Amino acid sequence: MPGRGRRRRGFGGPMGPGRRVSGTLRGNVPQDYVTAAKNILAQATKGIPFTNKRGQTRIPIIYNGQTIGILREDVPDLKLLEPANYVMTGRGAKVRLSYGGRIVGRIRVRWFFLTKILELKCREKSWCSRRARG
Repeated sequence: MPGRGRRRRGFGGPMGPGRRVSGTLRGNVPQDYVTAAKNILAQATKGIPFTNKRGQTRIPIIYNGQTIGILREDVPDLKLLEPANYVMTGRGAKVRLSYGGRIVGRIRVRWFFLTKILELKCREKSWCSRRARG
């Protein structure tokens, strides 16, 4: 049967050759994502460094007991990291973090982080619904 058997190396899948990516890399990070990322990094801690299968050292970023990101290089403090660019995903965004002009890691910013920020903004505005204003 034509559908069975081993595929040629590098053929890819139904999306064509190459690696499949869930989102597209975008440039300037919107202010809401910057605020959410900085709030997360202010409360996050660095976990125990580990070495992956390729021999690269990685440091997890832990927030409320969950790993929400990873660092490729060690930095003195998480508060010094700046959001560089982002990729939209189904549950929020992956924000890349830079330190000294280099990309050193990434974190996941989920929708519930953004909704908290938008609710705070919404309380100040008159055009928001009563339900959001609390």
